[in-house]
Amino acid sequence: MMYESITAGLEILRLIIYLALSLIPATITAYAIAAPILGRETPRIKEEIDRLKEETERRLRSEKISIDDAKREIARYDRYKKEWEKWLDALSFKNMILRPCISFGIALTIAALGIYTLWITVKAMLICISVSTISIVIGVYFLGRGLIAVDRAVRLVRSPIEKEMFFDNFEKGISPNKWIMSFGTEKDIIKAMNGVLRIREDGIAPAKSIQTREGFKGDYTIEVKIRCPTIRAGHNLGILIGDGYRADGNFIFMAFYAEPQGRTYYRLWKKVIGEKKWNLIGDDPEKRWSFNEWYKWKIIKHKNELEWYVGQKLIYKTDISFIGSPQYIIIPRLWDEKTLDEGELELDYIKITS
Repeated sequence: MMYESITAGLEILRLIIYLALSLIPATITAYAIAAPILGRETPRIKEEIDRLKEETERRLRSEKISIDDAKREIARYDRYKKEWEKWLDALSFKNMILRPCISFGIALTIAALGIYTLWITVKAMLICISVSTISIVIGVYFLGRGLIAVDRAVRLVRSPIEKEMFFDNFEKGISPNKWIMSFGTEKDIIKAMNGVLRIREDGIAPAKSIQTREGFKGDYTIEVKIRCPTIRAGHNLGILIGDGYRADGNFIFMAFYAEPQGRTYYRLWKKVIGEKKWNLIGDDPEKRWSFNEWYKWKIIKHKNELEWYVGQKLIYKTDISFIGSPQYIIIPRLWDEKTLDEGELELDYIKITS
């Protein structure tokens, strides 16, 4: 029985030796691949973060953004920098080479002693196996942490630092520096209450709307938390993107829609300058939504394409090469449009990043 136990123990120790011998070169190889990338990209990342912070502070001094917006932007750059530094620490020579290789070396030495010394007993064998296994686990922990850091660091390098172009959570009302409003009928309402933008259309033309004062150029992403408490059957309310200041231009319209039969789903509309009517280009009854439920929309504009997501689900994707630049955001539909659409929209926040 003792002989069988010792034989089994020897096999385990040999396995540990093979494992340690394979992990040591794997660790060195991983570090050799990661180190040049990090050495090359670290100065660029730090320089970009510092540049963006300086730009934010300059915009604050020129009163182009509020103190709260500037603080939030700077805090985001600081978080990015801290995350980068955390992965750099995991990829340091000490943590990715020294510690795992020492641990694997200890495991290798203990296992070898257990096999090749004369004091082989069952008790000694268990000690050798336990110590060498713990050493392997410690080494794998640091190696694994380093490999995860390589993946996260490469992702940070490949993804550009998000720059905030516009943000409003309506905590301080509707800022005239950010928005302009059209005239509408007496019962049309656009106001901020308790940090929520509340919009009501009364179904009588013209429709009152709110639009970003400044337009946006290049590629950008719009994130908005939005819900539709009510909407009359057969009507559309939502968010437009267009190159026209107010009503004259080309537009894409992402809308909540309620059909007379009671189903609610998302629609996508298009309007080209010179045409009197909107063209329905997205009309899928399976793209459902529910009254009073908050949704996170993400609208990604990249070159001549627009993708509209609700949560993680792609709702519609379309070509917007017909829309010029700069581009404005209008809510809940086109400025002063002669429409009878009736219902309510609420926005918790809207953020636009490049």
